[in-house]
Amino acid sequence: MASKVYRENNLADIGYLRWKYEGNPYGVITSVCDNGGQVVGFNALILVPMKVSDSEVRSAIGGDSMVHPEFRRQGIFVATTRHLEDQCHAGAKENVYMIYGTQSLKSATVQGITKHLAYRHIGDIVILKQYFSPIFVLTHLRSHYPTLTLRNPVKYLGALTEVVSTTLFGYLGSLVDLLGGSIRPQEDRHPQVREIAPLTFGDEFDDLWQRIQQTMPVAIIKRSAYLNWRYNNPKSTYIGFRADRDGELQGFCLLSYITKEELKTAWVLDLVGTNPETEADLIRQASRRAKRDGAHILILWRTNHMQSFLPRFRLGLGKSWRNHPLVIHTLDHTSKTPEDIVGDISNWYVTVADTEDWT
Repeated sequence: MASKVYRENNLADIGYLRWKYEGNPYGVITSVCDNGGQVVGFNALILVPMKVSDSEVRSAIGGDSMVHPEFRRQGIFVATTRHLEDQCHAGAKENVYMIYGTQSLKSATVQGITKHLAYRHIGDIVILKQYFSPIFVLTHLRSHYPTLTLRNPVKYLGALTEVVSTTLFGYLGSLVDLLGGSIRPQEDRHPQVREIAPLTFGDEFDDLWQRIQQTMPVAIIKRSAYLNWRYNNPKSTYIGFRADRDGELQGFCLLSYITKEELKTAWVLDLVGTNPETEADLIRQASRRAKRDGAHILILWRTNHMQSFLPRFRLGLGKSWRNHPLVIHTLDHTSKTPEDIVGDISNWYVTVADTEDWT
């Protein structure tokens, strides 16, 4: 379920592919379709360690899928996906519990796997935004879609309203947060947040995971082994922040930028904290850094700690009018893990970095 932007930017880079497929310590599963010795279809799953309830299970992210233009609409994608599943079923060599991914429900990939295979849409991930340069964003939107107001005024006006309302919401929330910080007692000051330099993850990240994993019913296991591989992507540059109190790690977040047609977007890829206050401090630091680096907009996905209105308001974050659907397919129906755990999106702790776009 790789995105179009992702495919264009990365599939021609051999270093990236070696990192993703050969360097992944958890492994990959691939399926190739050939016609007389010519490769006409390819599909892949990227294996990741996951926690489901109290169990650690092997799961997979929907990865790259390609079909030769001359062989499309012949069922190759469905066939290669089923071949991947055959390798994943419980009792097989790979023993994969679940496959998941996020992409528009209107995409051909998602429509294919939900129609012909046992994938299901379990809910939407809430997207949070903060606009640093709303005028530039609106100008970019208008110039990027010069005929949008004629073809679809509702869509354009919706985007316009989102930018304006989120900006006003953000300014008001930031003011409230500033006033609240000035009167906060000294003993309630938050942990020290600093940049992770060099960007490596040591044993303290394993200790942090042990302390917080019970708050995440369904999540990728963010131990140091996973983090050191995930953020060694040769195609991307990451900025990491960590929060410490009294010499103990309390949380971390990762920031990255994507610039397209002069619009610079800052993505909070990962966000983990022991409590809402720690996550809020990490977001503030990421926001300050993104603004300093000239980003026009900051985007992150709502975590369990950001569920309530007040934390988002005080951080100046507004809800996007668009959500991000989460699609899953469970393979191990004999597992002791209750199906209603993974089928309820409120149990999922999923960040941008946990998905298949691999920014």
